[in-house]
Amino acid sequence: MTSGSRCPYNNMDSNVKELIYSSGADEKLSSLLIEFTGGDVEGAKKIIEAMPKDYIAVKVRYMAHKAHCYGVLLLVVDLKHQSIENISLVANNNKAASQIDNTLKYSKFKEKITDYIRKTGNDMDTMSRLREAINVEDFSGMMFSKFKDNKFDKEQLKVVFSELFSRVLADQNCAVKIETEEVDIFSVHKSDNSYNVNKSQRLLDNEKEEDQNESQKARKEEVQIRNISLVILKIEPVVAPVMGVPALDLQPGDDILVKIIDEREIGDYLTKLLGGKENGELVPIHAAIKEISKKEDIESLMIIVEFGPGIAGKMFISPEIKVEVSGLSEEKKGERSEAFKVNFLWIIFFLIVFFFIILFFTIFVNK
Repeated sequence: MTSGSRCPYNNMDSNVKELIYSSGADEKLSSLLIEFTGGDVEGAKKIIEAMPKDYIAVKVRYMAHKAHCYGVLLLVVDLKHQSIENISLVANNNKAASQIDNTLKYSKFKEKITDYIRKTGNDMDTMSRLREAINVEDFSGMMFSKFKDNKFDKEQLKVVFSELFSRVLADQNCAVKIETEEVDIFSVHKSDNSYNVNKSQRLLDNEKEEDQNESQKARKEEVQIRNISLVILKIEPVVAPVMGVPALDLQPGDDILVKIIDEREIGDYLTKLLGGKENGELVPIHAAIKEISKKEDIESLMIIVEFGPGIAGKMFISPEIKVEVSGLSEEKKGERSEAFKVNFLWIIFFLIVFFFIILFFTIFVNK
């Protein structure tokens, strides 16, 4: 870096820096979360860690004794699009290459792969053949055929990878050990940013660089899209039977009162942070409606509200339930109040009429 250049991190808040480096979240989201949590880095990490896991890391150790080829393979698969997002692998004739512990957490396992490649290197020909075989379209299809009930069948995956290694390495007795782990997009993004390989591997991957850049760009765009719902909390409405608005009449943008009833650790943390709990008791808080939809298989409406950057709430309620809306204009409040008065007067009128009808009927019967 030249003396005239400036590092973009120089003027960044130290808490934001720490969150970026420790979580992999981008600067924009990190800044919002640090502001939202009042500078609580650990709290911001909890929010990110609680986000839905839409990726699975498949961690493989393989040993092909006849072919004298050993190593590990790490695939990150995107569950939403049923595709392979990222490939990292080690391949050489040293048995130690297959001893990298695949029970380690995703980030640590990838770090071990990076360190091993830096120090020892890869058999470039074998690595290239394995990559090519994995990138064949029907390989991901074979993998996802073993994905049932939101998880991979590891024994079935062994069959898929054993066949892969046997075919590429020409060794029918290849030993394979597999572990899987749910990961989030920030873990993948963080690992991608910190992952550097030796010069020879970079040269081999130059032809794929454009595709990888597009993939990283897509991941960053997805992070921005999903910022609204990093954590979804369970909530319930504050009901107002008289002056409330029927749930069916609510619209995105309406400011309603809700209570957070999420009993998870992250739920309790966020409830206190948002002011939804005082002296151990749940209290109503304001939230803006972001989405309203009706489930085809049930009568209830699904309502999603937003509390802050990446913090959403979700509830299912009957369309007829009247919800307290705090964002009504004074004019609308006046209209509702006037309508209530008019309705009340009509009720009194009909009661009086009903009373006289009963009275006249009683007199007539007694005669």
